Amino acid sequence: MFKILPFIVARGLFSFLYWMIFAYFPIFLKSYGIKDTQIGLVIGSYSFAALSLMIPIGLFSDRLSSKKLLLFCSSLFTLHFLALTTAKTFLPILISVILGGFGAGGLIIILPTLFLKYVGSKGKEIAYFQASSCLGYALGPFCGGILLEHFPINSLFYLAILAGIIFIMDITLLPDMPPTVFLFKDYYQDLKNPFVWMLMGSILILGIHFGIERVNLSLYMKIKLNTESFYIGFFFTLIGIWMAIISPLLGYLKGIKNRAFSWLGISLFLSGVFQGITGLTTTFKSFVLVRLIHTTGDSLTLLETSLLTALLFPSQRLGGHSGLLFTIRTGATFLGATIAGIINQNFGYALPFIISGCLSISWAFFLIFFQNNNFLIDKSFQKGNINLSKKGGKRK
Repeated sequence: MFKILPFIVARGLFSFLYWMIFAYFPIFLKSYGIKDTQIGLVIGSYSFAALSLMIPIGLFSDRLSSKKLLLFCSSLFTLHFLALTTAKTFLPILISVILGGFGAGGLIIILPTLFLKYVGSKGKEIAYFQASSCLGYALGPFCGGILLEHFPINSLFYLAILAGIIFIMDITLLPDMPPTVFLFKDYYQDLKNPFVWMLMGSILILGIHFGIERVNLSLYMKIKLNTESFYIGFFFTLIGIWMAIISPLLGYLKGIKNRAFSWLGISLFLSGVFQGITGLTTTFKSFVLVRLIHTTGDSLTLLETSLLTALLFPSQRLGGHSGLLFTIRTGATFLGATIAGIINQNFGYALPFIISGCLSISWAFFLIFFQNNNFLIDKSFQKGNINLSKKGGKRK
């Protein structure tokens, strides 16, 4: 456990920074008179900027020093908070967000990729890594909510700069993995595995869901439920703590590895049902209860997608493939955020949750029933037909 502690701290700090800002970022934009459609575009552009570098940075992380790339990306990510301290109008804010998106894109790819290369497909270690992200998700908005009770909203960026410096210092403690040399056509050969396409479809649905949440959660609480900023921060804290508690426990589920796709379908179904119900809540208490159940499904979904990534791809090409998977997820997040902005402008803040929930439920039924009856994915896992080695869960 001590060996992976710098990874856990780094993942927690990145999540802390990310969610401390973006939990309140739509409200920050509203306070400057930015329109709903522009809010969707700004937040979507953050994802789009990250998207543009994900595949290249993933390939570079397989061939170059992952640690040096992490240091560069974390510095860029921290600098964008400095830029946001002075941005007041749509265009400067958009440029600052794109700068931060470039840095975040590298961090989103390289940090978990380096971690998975280091630990392999060990469910418990991955669960603790995920739990640290959830704890950062909890503490970031909580600290932001307390700060906003006493200081203007741009004070968040000054705290983010300080936390960003600590983040960079922690990254210097991470181990590095030796780069490998191989042919690019090997990546193409890996993609011929049909199980990979099942994983990519799941990540696409997950990304749309995250994009809608990124735009709508704080706006729904603020505008639909008339929730004060402190309680918005309290909500994110409660959800993050819940996910941090539940994630390690989910790592002990029976069959979490050899029945990964069935568990993924179950988790998406649970997530989708309560994503849709979110748009029907009328009080803050009911909203919180629904989101607690929803994020139980999310926690298992995130754990299963990480496990499947480690299982389905060779470790020496994990960076490039992680770049592809996160490109799909981030592109879908951009799509979800943009669609949410348009729907919010015309139909209100509830409908995007319902649409997102229906998409997740539909894909969950596909995973649970269609794939079990036709592709026999879980049976292939159990019989070893996907050609996994015993050590580390990597393909031969």
